[in-house]
Amino acid sequence: MQPTLLVTVFFCTLVAVEAGTKALAEECTADTDCADTNAACSTGTTRVCECKATFTKIDTVCAAEHTIGTACLSSDGSKGDCLDVNAICPASKKCECKSGYKGTPGGTCADKNQGSAPAQMSIWMLCMTVIGMSLAVYVV
Repeated sequence: MQPTLLVTVFFCTLVAVEAGTKALAEECTADTDCADTNAACSTGTTRVCECKATFTKIDTVCAAEHTIGTACLSSDGSKGDCLDVNAICPASKKCECKSGYKGTPGGTCADKNQGSAPAQMSIWMLCMTVIGMSLAVYVV
């Protein structure tokens, strides 16, 4: 009985030492394998540590993505760690919308030339409802 106990203790110690040592893009089998707490093990065929949603890779770590008007890390005019795909992190180090986009109350960017998405969605849903009801009446 004692040898079994020793093997169990050794196995648990070995697992604890190896857990959380995988860097971003390294192969993993579980989220706990990833060293960065803001990373998770991907679900693809080749499972690797990658940044969780709302985090982006900056050098070797996963940094929280920021909304419009909040501080960002990169200052090269790229998206950097800004949350919205239409945002940039300029020299001011505050996320702002790209040219042609405007900030929204939710801290994201919207196309200056298009209406709001909720209004467009409402019109689309109304049309689909009318079509659906028309088909239902025709079938019955």
